[in-house]
Amino acid sequence: MHAAMLIYSTNRAAPAVRDQWPLVTLDSLLRRVDQVEWTPELHAIFAAAVEKVGVDRAVPSQILADMGTAGRGLTRQNIASHLQKHRARCLLCAFGALARTRAG
Repeated sequence: MHAAMLIYSTNRAAPAVRDQWPLVTLDSLLRRVDQVEWTPELHAIFAAAVEKVGVDRAVPSQILADMGTAGRGLTRQNIASHLQKHRARCLLCAFGALARTRAG
């Protein structure tokens, strides 16, 4: 049974059954893991992998494979999070460029 399911199920179970389940707290579910330090060099390799297929078509597993040994130690979730931030930055840059062309 998944940990999240245990949290929801504990409220409905009989007290005798509830006491036998493992203790799952919100803190244990939300425990923070070490963050990846995205150095300029690592980001450049990431950006090259993204540009290879295009920002709109890039998927984390493909980026991780294209990064090769530079991506060793990174997870799909690390890449997905960085891709989301990268896409947001690309949108902000595009909107800024559009605003500058309309204003000038």
